[in-house]
Amino acid sequence: MKPEPIKKTSWHRLLAKLLELLLSPVNIDVHHDMGVMTDPPEVDILLLKRQTAKWTAAQRALLPDGIRNSKASHILIEFKYTESFNEKALQQALGYDFFFKRAKEWPQNNFPFYNIGLTV
Repeated sequence: MKPEPIKKTSWHRLLAKLLELLLSPVNIDVHHDMGVMTDPPEVDILLLKRQTAKWTAAQRALLPDGIRNSKASHILIEFKYTESFNEKALQQALGYDFFFKRAKEWPQNNFPFYNIGLTV
């Protein structure tokens, strides 16, 4: 008999929902499962996109430290729950950053990429 497949918890979707509930009242869109390439691997990427011309004080107050000072209109976040942040994770993040922006035809220098990790 075949063992039951292990059910994967989509932690990035939980984070996306939390951020959506927190940020949508101040006009910030939260998107999850953002493809980084035309034939993408599975990646836990979130996109925060403000609906206003500039970040407002109310929006900045709800954004995490390190992100709230960004002037960019779009912010990419990779969420790491089960993996620690190390050299491999950094290389992955740089690749995702490059290929996502390239696939969307966004300028490489105007949209920051953040890697958020959670240790339990």
